[in-house]
Amino acid sequence: MRVAILHYHLKPGGVTRVIENTVRALNQAGVESLVFCCEEPTRKAFPFENVRVISGLAYNDSFDQIRADDLKRDLEESCKTEWGALPDLWHVHNHSLAKNLEVPVVVSNWAREGQKLLLQIHDFAEDGRPDNYKALLITLAGKDPQRLNNILYPTGDHIGYAFINGRDCSYFNQVGVDQDHCNLLANPVWLEVDEDARLDTPEFQDKRLYLYPTRSIRRKNMGELLLWSAAAADHEVFGSTMAPANPTALPIYEGWVSVADRLNLPVKFGLGTHHSFDALLNSSYALLTTSIAEGFGLAYLEPYLIGAQLVGRDLPEITRDFTEFGIHLQGLYPRLDVPIAWVGKDRLRKVIHEALVRYHQSYRQSFNKQMTEIAMDDITRGDLVDFGRLDESMQETVIERVAKSPSLKLEFAPEKLDRLLRDSEVEDNRRIIEKHFNTESYGQTLLVIYNKLLEATASGPQFLDTQAVLNCFLDPRRFHLLRT
Repeated sequence: MRVAILHYHLKPGGVTRVIENTVRALNQAGVESLVFCCEEPTRKAFPFENVRVISGLAYNDSFDQIRADDLKRDLEESCKTEWGALPDLWHVHNHSLAKNLEVPVVVSNWAREGQKLLLQIHDFAEDGRPDNYKALLITLAGKDPQRLNNILYPTGDHIGYAFINGRDCSYFNQVGVDQDHCNLLANPVWLEVDEDARLDTPEFQDKRLYLYPTRSIRRKNMGELLLWSAAAADHEVFGSTMAPANPTALPIYEGWVSVADRLNLPVKFGLGTHHSFDALLNSSYALLTTSIAEGFGLAYLEPYLIGAQLVGRDLPEITRDFTEFGIHLQGLYPRLDVPIAWVGKDRLRKVIHEALVRYHQSYRQSFNKQMTEIAMDDITRGDLVDFGRLDESMQETVIERVAKSPSLKLEFAPEKLDRLLRDSEVEDNRRIIEKHFNTESYGQTLLVIYNKLLEATASGPQFLDTQAVLNCFLDPRRFHLLRT
């Protein structure tokens, strides 16, 4: 078996790590592979030598048919130079994300030619990335949704899809990809720390540290970290590890730093720049997550590999994949409800309505007022509202109120971050994760998918209705102000 793996780059990050694990698994199984990207990676970022550089894979927000033809030819010729033939299968990562508008056209042409394809989608233009989607619709399809329908999501016996969570898998099953070609391919999980590393600074002595090991971008819901710190006991302190890397995300982050300083909250930002990550993990009372959106959900698995406790917000549409294996996550909360009177129901409805209108406009979609009420019904519960569904301004209003009157934390639901697992449950989690989310299991699942595609007979492809895919992600019940 010969497999060609495509991604735009091999810079450090989640997709690069997945490709690294893929190549490692294929090597162990005796499968030949080539990895195509736009520039030579560093050895640290990608340790294998089967990389071939194709400059046409670089990020590109314009489209040119000649460039698309050249890209397809260059990829195929490189395979022929290596193997004397085209690959048995093309394994393409994030082809539909609009990072390069020639790639989906190349993929659709391979589908029409009967080339075997595995399209592994980690991130969606339809999911909180309206600029990416507009590039697909306007630049690639020339504002013609029907043209996009004939490009973006090919289906057929010779075409498989792989997703990192069951939610995305179910969406594509709903809109026309049959179950046999809709594959859940969970990322391998691995974490190892120096057990002897410890914090030795006075500021954390005799303190219970709740650590949020994250890069503090908007969807990580940093306001909720501040809310817990505002309601903290004297011996509790909260911290996050990294500032955003993207300069456009810094103003919101710096705004939260300013709020914490102004209210004198027991929260520390950017701890990872001053302390070793291992020392922070080992010295924490518990790890914390308040994120309102994840792709795979690594944060729900890694803590248990080092015997740590995890507290905070649950994302059932992501963690359902884990709890089905028996992983214990009952200590997490799916909502953090506060009295809606603290922000004002009319204010909330107005903000949600205006944001929904803008959000739909950004996707060039029509809007009706019923969507506002559907969103409100999901965000609120009677006289309560989920704090994580508020925007930064309303979150700050709540935080300031609690900081000035800590007794108000009794009006939270839940009111404390003390829902810890038993030691036996933490050990159960470690065992299950090591058994089901390792590189060997990943490789075995991947080879099953490959072989199923190789045994299939190629047929003329059909294409998914891109509007139906978009509608899954634009469901107002999924709406979060922190993702607009």
